[in-house]
Amino acid sequence: MGLNGKIVQTITYSLINDAENSDYYYHDVAYLTDNIFLKAEKELFPVIFKYMSYLGGKSLEILRTKEEYLFDLLNAGTIWRIYYKEASNLTYPEYFILANLYKLRRKNKKLKPAIDWFRGKMGTYSLRKVNMDRKLEFLSIKTLTKVIRWMEATGEFREDVKRLKLFKLFLKSIPKEKAKDYLERIIQFSGRFEFEAGTILKQYTANVDRYLDESYKEHLGKEDVIFCGRKEAEYHLSMVGAELMNRAFKAKFKSSKQKAVLLPACMKLLPDEKCKAKKISLDYVCTGCSPNCKINKYTSTGREMGFEVHIIPHSSDFTKWLNSFAVGRDIGVVGVACPLNLITGGLELKSLNIPAQCVLTDYCGCKTHWDKEGFPTDINFDELERIISGNTKTIAKSVI
Repeated sequence: MGLNGKIVQTITYSLINDAENSDYYYHDVAYLTDNIFLKAEKELFPVIFKYMSYLGGKSLEILRTKEEYLFDLLNAGTIWRIYYKEASNLTYPEYFILANLYKLRRKNKKLKPAIDWFRGKMGTYSLRKVNMDRKLEFLSIKTLTKVIRWMEATGEFREDVKRLKLFKLFLKSIPKEKAKDYLERIIQFSGRFEFEAGTILKQYTANVDRYLDESYKEHLGKEDVIFCGRKEAEYHLSMVGAELMNRAFKAKFKSSKQKAVLLPACMKLLPDEKCKAKKISLDYVCTGCSPNCKINKYTSTGREMGFEVHIIPHSSDFTKWLNSFAVGRDIGVVGVACPLNLITGGLELKSLNIPAQCVLTDYCGCKTHWDKEGFPTDINFDELERIISGNTKTIAKSVI
């Protein structure tokens, strides 16, 4: 229970713990991100600048910010370190079936229940096996290919996979030994990041390992078997990734004429059958049926501060909503989600050239993945207000 009397059940993570709100978390993650960025300037930026030069020279994409490329490499190194064995054991036929079923699932909602059932059964076996005797050189483009295939087969890393495929093209364009050296730098830096992030952010993710030991088995055989089985280091990666992306996209977001805040359905006070939110196209708009509902509160605040509030029922509807509502408009979007959903959404916004910022839910509580009954989640209102108003958060830079 927080000091403000709010009951918070910590399933995997909590940005509040025993404090009144999540202010300490936002201070800590900004401090950590400053330190990681300073160290990356010496250790990873030489690789990043070579990579950017290659992308620009080949006109493969409009060059992004240093923060974004830093996240790309941190992401690659962390996923590599955690899932290398699983990726090595995934066969090509397994990858092909799972990846294509995921694509079909996104295109055809009628087939989704049947596909989810099959992917849950197959994924539990194919994406988690680590005990086969397959020998594969750890630092090689061949292994990177396996890691990318594994990520694509899970369906959890849509935008990440696109980024990594570009990095793979870069590595194939340089001498083999130089590529191996770059991979080694990325893996080693990611290992140090994992240690330092664990030191500072562990207090906010202390329940992840216990959840994996005690409750994760309930997801075996289900479509979310990989999503709910994500490791503590992946939470930390998403937390720092959110901070990096907020910094990278801040100026463009601030200059956008309109603002919209996308809230997840898990923030609703009432269950679906009692909530009177009005469905408009692909999302819902609050009608103010409950004075104590946080979505009602933020909707009212939005009217005062000049931003729209939309409720996105599920992350699977996110892409369609963006294409129908935000693409082509001069609008900045604040995405609200738990760490495991936030990065994919942020990268997708960027790919559609929509200025974005993000705010984490203070804890998870949706009944889709985390709790059978579900309970309302919340966010740090001061953080949302700071982002909307464009105020700057000042954290002194230092080295851990």
